[in-house]
Amino acid sequence: MIGVLEICGHIDRYLRGEESIKELRDWQVGADLESEIPEKADSHARILLAVLEAHFAELGDGVIDRLTFDILLSRLLPGKSTGTVCNGVVEYCVQL
Repeated sequence: MIGVLEICGHIDRYLRGEESIKELRDWQVGADLESEIPEKADSHARILLAVLEAHFAELGDGVIDRLTFDILLSRLLPGKSTGTVCNGVVEYCVQL
């Protein structure tokens, strides 16, 4: 099952340079397909995958540059001082 923690882990690894943008994109595409099966992803995970897909689309269309892409992804993760993972995503989902 795809969850918010797994998605945030991939985003975090990408931002730390441990995963390439291609690896993140390839994983996201597979996860997105898997999340279409309701039992395979929770609602917050599906929303987070949709946000990630939207940012990839903006990057691909030239609407944003790579630096902006990285900043937008970093905003999906909580501050390191909170000690929790992906609170930003849950708050984002609640605002939708």
